[in-house]
Amino acid sequence: MEHELPALALRVGFLCGAHAVIELVLPGAALRLPEASAFHTASTANDLVSSAALTWITITGAGLYFNPAPETVADRLYGDGGEDYYSFYISMAAAELYGMIMSLRVPILRKPEMLVHHGMTCALCLTGLRSFGGPFLHYHGTFFMGTAQVTSVLLGLASVAKGLHPRWEGRSKIAFGLSFIFVRCLWWPVESYGFWQDLIGLMRSGKQHSTLCVVLFAVANVFLTSLQFLWGRKIATTALSLLSGSKRSQCH
Repeated sequence: MEHELPALALRVGFLCGAHAVIELVLPGAALRLPEASAFHTASTANDLVSSAALTWITITGAGLYFNPAPETVADRLYGDGGEDYYSFYISMAAAELYGMIMSLRVPILRKPEMLVHHGMTCALCLTGLRSFGGPFLHYHGTFFMGTAQVTSVLLGLASVAKGLHPRWEGRSKIAFGLSFIFVRCLWWPVESYGFWQDLIGLMRSGKQHSTLCVVLFAVANVFLTSLQFLWGRKIATTALSLLSGSKRSQCH
C-alpha cells in the first residue's frame, strides 16, 4: 500500500480538524446545558473526537478478531490480513497520534503514563504497516488495539456525560468500570498468554524477522498489561470507596 503514510497524515489531520471545530462550537452549546460549568472545552472535544474514532476502530477490530483465528504461529504473527487490516492499523495509529498531540497540548490531559501509552501503542500499530516492514501481528493486534478499545469509548462518553447530567455520569461510569474489569483485567491477560506462547514459539523456531523487534513487543506487552492492572486497581478502589460511602450515608 504505497499511500499508507499520506493516509495516516490525512486521518490525523481530519481528527485534529474535527477537534478544532468542536472546540469552537462547544462553548456556545454548553451555555444551553444546566451543567455547563462541568465542561472543559478542549478536554471534552478530545473525548468526543476520540470516542467517535475509537468506536469505528473497536467495531472494525472486533469484526477482524472474531474471524476464524489463523491456525499456525507464523500466520498469527506474520499473516497478511489484507487491506482491511492495513486500514485498521492506519486508523488506530492516527488515533494514537491525535491522542499524543492532545496530551501535549491540553494540560489536563498531560499525564506521563498516557503519553507513553499513546506513543507505544502508535509505534506498535506502525509495525503492522508495509511502510514499516509489516505485516506483523495482524491477528493479535485486532484484540489489543481494536476490541479492547471499547473501554476507551465508554471512558470518553463518561467524561462527556459528566457535563450533561449527574445521573448519566453515574451510569456511564458504572458501564466503563465493569467493561474495564472484564476486558482489560480478565480478558486481556488471557489474550496476552496466547500472544506470549506465539512469541516464545517463534523465538524457539529461530524464524523471527528481528529478535530486537520481538523483544520490544514482549516488553511492550508487559508494560501495557501492567498499566491495565494499575488502572483496574484504581477503578476497583474508587468503586469500593463509593459503595462504602453510600452505605454509611444510608445508615445515617
